[in-house]
Amino acid sequence: MLPLASWRRAGARPRPAQLILGSLAEICQTGWIQGLDLYGASGSLLLSGYEYTAKYNLGNTVPYDAAFGRCNWHWSAVSSDGRGTFRPIYEIAYNHYVKRAGKAAPYTAQVVGRLRPEGAAAQCDHPGFGTLLFSL
Repeated sequence: MLPLASWRRAGARPRPAQLILGSLAEICQTGWIQGLDLYGASGSLLLSGYEYTAKYNLGNTVPYDAAFGRCNWHWSAVSSDGRGTFRPIYEIAYNHYVKRAGKAAPYTAQVVGRLRPEGAAAQCDHPGFGTLLFSL
């Protein structure tokens, strides 16, 4: 089974894949505040998505199944359009999974190291400023 972010959005462009990951992390954080561990859902599948996306955008090779998709939309490979650019979405996941839950997230940690301190989000897609808001 391929990780979460190897879905068809990774074939379209990496930046929208990050948009979706960030939105899912915000939902998980809201649940956490209300006493629900959505971060841990499906064996911490969101962490797999973060690691997959970070690994690819850091210049590494990742598995990709071009046949996987919905609505007959398929891409032959992970898109390189925008590769190496990072949205300010990594602190929220890093601080939950690594600092709070004690899990390993080596690629997410590398991105956090590059982005710190996280600044404003592009086009108001995310709150941004994750270093300030989510550091534990």
